Amino acid sequence: MLSKKLSASLIFLLIIFTASSSYSAPAEKVDPVLKAWYHETEASSKEGDQSLKLRITYYSNEYIDNLIASEAEKNLWTADETENFKYTFLKNLNLSEAIPFHVDLYVTGTPMYAGPFDKHITMMVGGKKYQPVDYDKRFNFKILGARDGMVFFPRYDPKTGKEILDGAKDVRIIFDSSISHALDGRSDVIYIWDLKKDRGSITAGKAVDRLETDRLIKRADKIKTERDALQKQIDAALKKLETKQYDTIADFIDDSYTNGYTGVMYDLQKQGIPLTIPIDQKQVAKAVQIDSKISKGMYTRLGEDVTRGYGQQAPSGAGEHGALPLA
Repeated sequence: MLSKKLSASLIFLLIIFTASSSYSAPAEKVDPVLKAWYHETEASSKEGDQSLKLRITYYSNEYIDNLIASEAEKNLWTADETENFKYTFLKNLNLSEAIPFHVDLYVTGTPMYAGPFDKHITMMVGGKKYQPVDYDKRFNFKILGARDGMVFFPRYDPKTGKEILDGAKDVRIIFDSSISHALDGRSDVIYIWDLKKDRGSITAGKAVDRLETDRLIKRADKIKTERDALQKQIDAALKKLETKQYDTIADFIDDSYTNGYTGVMYDLQKQGIPLTIPIDQKQVAKAVQIDSKISKGMYTRLGEDVTRGYGQQAPSGAGEHGALPLA
């Protein structure tokens, strides 16, 4: 879901920045505040057959504030027009779920091939590393000349659920040196942003109020979906109580929560509710390796050759990796 939302955002942000922040744009005076939030590197291969200019911008609150003000001044917007742009801009940045960066590349000489791009760029905060949740897929194709686009990292830690930047001193972006021939034989490129210097505030104005309303509506929809799913489970339990007889409460619990586990998981998955189900690997290994004590003669009568190992011959009708079709 997050990836789909961000992909739509990439289109809007691409339109804004294609003419204003790419290396292909004419040289112009840059706001010192905006310049403070991007880093640049230039490199050439030892053979001299490829040159690379790399710029990456972190979307701090201060950067966003000044970028919006700069666009408003350049386009002579009214206060309402500025608020409308701010709302659309912040919504597409998806700051509530992602940490956005803008990457500019300019390659001369031999083309650069950086795909899959997300394998070459990493965000590090507090010693933990995070990979992009979405990015401009044009980075995966041949790059010669200018190429720019957005890269989004998760705002919340997928394991703990905590906000990644909360209490952090800095945020770092690491480019693997294998991303470009121009960086061959060099160390990985590391950029650091001091979060204590972020003095911007994007929490005021009509645009932020509209975004907060959107967030509350989205949260209400999520609660309703979860409530409906829970109600279905309750209705199913009541139906079982009405149609079956149980000697004890323990029998009902065993039937509802043990025997019905697979059915409930399937129902939740069909409703589009994301599920993370742990698997006991020891039990899986035991199930695969267990000696069933079934006689060799029984397999022979079924037409199966059990003189060869499991990994050498799959049962008849089995597909790749020995997987039997479900239907």
